[in-house]
Amino acid sequence: MMGLHTSEAVLDVIGGLDGPELKNIDMKAFDTKVAEFRLFYDALEKLAQDETQFKKEYGTSVGAKHSLKSFITTGEQFIREIRNLKERVEEGDFKYSIVHPSIPDNGSPLKLSKTYSKMVNEYNRIQ
Repeated sequence: MMGLHTSEAVLDVIGGLDGPELKNIDMKAFDTKVAEFRLFYDALEKLAQDETQFKKEYGTSVGAKHSLKSFITTGEQFIREIRNLKERVEEGDFKYSIVHPSIPDNGSPLKLSKTYSKMVNEYNRIQ
């Protein structure tokens, strides 16, 4: 649950900004929230590799193990989207695809939100 809170905090810094408005993101606050998410993510990766701790938390459930791995993979996608978003802001690249306007581009707030939603779904499967 902490991971979802820290990833949601990243989205809160962005707020409803998109396109050229993304230049108004408080990058210091954004980087702080991203660092908090990274701490959680690194701890989660350690948990997944520590069989003893995993069994304490989830028992011997094979489904939980698979779901946790999926959650970690989605967290990795979230980090990748954060990097893409930062690059777009730094480069001032706010163009979206003309060919597929309904598909969110990498590094867009919408893509980051969709990845967050996927994390929520993966988290719910762990339980």
